[in-house]
Amino acid sequence: MKEIKINVLDPDSIDSAVRELKEFKKKLDNLPEKVAQRVQKEGLDRMISGIPPISDQNQPALYGTGQNGNVYTIEAGGCLPYVEFGTGVVGRNGGYPEPEYISNVGWEYASGPHVFTTKKGRKGWFYFNDARGHFMFTEGIAPGGFMASTVRYLVENIPQWAREELNSNG
Repeated sequence: MKEIKINVLDPDSIDSAVRELKEFKKKLDNLPEKVAQRVQKEGLDRMISGIPPISDQNQPALYGTGQNGNVYTIEAGGCLPYVEFGTGVVGRNGGYPEPEYISNVGWEYASGPHVFTTKKGRKGWFYFNDARGHFMFTEGIAPGGFMASTVRYLVENIPQWAREELNSNG
């Protein structure tokens, strides 16, 4: 930030300092909105680019497209929580998120009426694969963590974005 110097014996210096302080106050007043706009854009861009590819054919494809500037659509067939936290044995063993977080949100792995253990000891479920036209077995999907990593990115960068905005000429 610019240092404001003032000569208390010079009326022009005082007027100039008052103008600079008013300009700085205006920047401070607009700072939350400016930073929020950047958080929205950067956060959505980061989250969409962080959605992991889904290799397990039982999950619908996810994609993000820009509409009207910063408005995005993510078509996921309701499976974003499954992609974030993972599912089944594979998700439970994925190392994310921390166990206490999972208990706070009530997430359960490898549970429900369709989950069973095979004769070979594999725990999972069958699903119908439309592309292949038959049932397939899965033990779940690994957690993607794209939303949590986006939040960490935003928390780390918001102070810098606020400084940049205060130091900008706009």
